[in-house]
Amino acid sequence: MRVLLAALALVLGAMVAQVPAVQAQEASTAEQAEQRMTLEMGRDLIRYGQASEDPLALVTGAKLMAGVPGGAAAAEETGFELNEVLAAATTLADGNEAIATLAAEVQAMVDESERGVCYWQYYCYWNGYCEYWWVCF
Repeated sequence: MRVLLAALALVLGAMVAQVPAVQAQEASTAEQAEQRMTLEMGRDLIRYGQASEDPLALVTGAKLMAGVPGGAAAAEETGFELNEVLAAATTLADGNEAIATLAAEVQAMVDESERGVCYWQYYCYWNGYCEYWWVCF
């Protein structure tokens, strides 16, 4: 009887221990989806800022991309060097202190960003559809 109760307790303990691992995996997937959308929004804001010569859109797009782990590398994958984007925003700001201050803060974020072994890669399929992939080596 003791062996049966011990086996039952062991099985129940193993089942309960696996539940948080599944929940953590779902959170990780949700975080990756949020980061992917943030990168896409940042990329779109930078493109808009370049097309309309809007320094605030450039700074905001760079901040969004720099705020995502591996975002600086992802920006390079899409053809944006965040340092150059921020320099262009400062030039377009034409003496606006608020935008210059924001650009300096975002530049500090870019300088502190890690490149690590995991990064966001911009991948395009054969049909022209492109998206970001979280890649680790």
